[in-house]
Amino acid sequence: MSSFEELKRRNVIRVAILYLVSSWVLLQLTDVLSPLLNVPESVGSIVVLLLILGFIPVVIFAWAYEMTPEGVKRQEDIDRSQSITAQTGKRINTLIIALLVVAIAVVAVDRMLPEAVPVAVPVASSEAESPTVPAKSIAVLPFADLSPEGDQEYFSEGIAEEILNVLVRIEGLKVASRTTSWGFKGQEALGIPNIAGKMNVRHVLEGSVRKSGDSVRITAQLIDAATDQHL
Repeated sequence: MSSFEELKRRNVIRVAILYLVSSWVLLQLTDVLSPLLNVPESVGSIVVLLLILGFIPVVIFAWAYEMTPEGVKRQEDIDRSQSITAQTGKRINTLIIALLVVAIAVVAVDRMLPEAVPVAVPVASSEAESPTVPAKSIAVLPFADLSPEGDQEYFSEGIAEEILNVLVRIEGLKVASRTTSWGFKGQEALGIPNIAGKMNVRHVLEGSVRKSGDSVRITAQLIDAATDQHL
């Protein structure tokens, strides 16, 4: 008897097919149930590894042993005339067909289940956009030129820049950069709280310059952005 025929007689090939089909069904069940049970993704890899490691022992066991009415016996201890491998083979065939039916059902259920859609958790814009505002922080906005002729812009911005240069030398005071502060020129309609929030400062210094003849009037206002009130 050839080796292949002996493998067939001892149902080794059928057992190998049964093991592969069973493994495939188990992997499909793992794939379907893992999201429902909230198990780690690594579980699938562990199952695959265990199934691979178990294949060789199962095939060796099928070659060396046989199921008999009296229990499991070694092939060498069984009289060929009393062997029931043919009946066992038919049972294995039936089991393979049943598992294939289960596999088809699992695939069908998996296709019918709706995919989980991640739910976006709303985050308050103040928390998402702005970190904690330091209490000792300030931004100096360019002073507005309110002169009738409107020709004092250079002078008004120069005053604001001189004030900013003095403030940056105060230890422990966070001062928004000139480039950032000057970027809000002409955007006063946003309101001081919004402007301060975008620069992440607690206080804002704004002012104006008015020149009429030989008189110059300079006004400066320090505002608490949290309350939008003058200090």
